[in-house]
Amino acid sequence: MLATFLFALSACNYDRVKSTGAGGDPKLAPKLEPTLKSVQEVYVNARCVSCHLEPTTKNRNVALTDIRDVIEKPHVHGSGPHPKYLIKPGCPKQSFFLSIIKSGKMPPPPAERVSAEDFKELEAFVLSLDPKAAKLCDDEPPDLE
Repeated sequence: MLATFLFALSACNYDRVKSTGAGGDPKLAPKLEPTLKSVQEVYVNARCVSCHLEPTTKNRNVALTDIRDVIEKPHVHGSGPHPKYLIKPGCPKQSFFLSIIKSGKMPPPPAERVSAEDFKELEAFVLSLDPKAAKLCDDEPPDLE
């Protein structure tokens, strides 16, 4: 329990570390890559887990301690299943995770917005989950409400 709390607490300092790099050197800041491990460790653990440690009504019942748990699963909040996927493999435009980041709603202010470079890596990650699915994806992004 203490380790979980300390982990979540350390995530709050991600924006400062990312902008200055470890020890103040921007070259030492972790680089996001389109892999499950990188997305989890460099992005989600550092920017999301402090609020999405466990599912609550405040975070729309989304826990992100293991991003594999939200891949290709309907988003569930409030009264039940919602017709949007948090991460739909191969379909970045239909992935609520990416839509809410792109909209600027996540991470919430005053946190630094996701850079265009990092967003491209997150999109590449979603595409990599099922490259063949892109042909079957709907271009309509999910409703963010």
